[in-house]
Amino acid sequence: MSEKVFFTNRKEQRLVGLLDHVSFEKIVVALHGLGSSKYFDGKRDVISKALTSNGYSFFSFDFAGCGESEGLFRNTTVKSRVQDFKAALKMLKSKGYKSFAVIGASMGAAVALKGWSKRIKVLVLVVPLT
Repeated sequence: MSEKVFFTNRKEQRLVGLLDHVSFEKIVVALHGLGSSKYFDGKRDVISKALTSNGYSFFSFDFAGCGESEGLFRNTTVKSRVQDFKAALKMLKSKGYKSFAVIGASMGAAVALKGWSKRIKVLVLVVPLT
């Protein structure tokens, strides 16, 4: 069952995510594309089931200006999305998650590359916009 999670970005905008917790040891963070949302065009449940049944926690969220998150879509840039991604990682780390993998789709793949840090062990880039 997904838990709705709220956190803020650097602009103090409220971002909304869904967390499927299994373990604090490993979590997969999904970054959606430009015109999508945390639901990944209806594929979120399938992705979550595959990951959680194999012991991975799963988190997806709406970037600012998308879905349930605050902000204006017209203000979306790769840079603003990287800042949102870093805010998500900071929030998850504060909850106790230790090892991160990231799935980035389309523009989310560009965000994953630009937002990469040493705490991210795996990057999966789907139809990367680079």
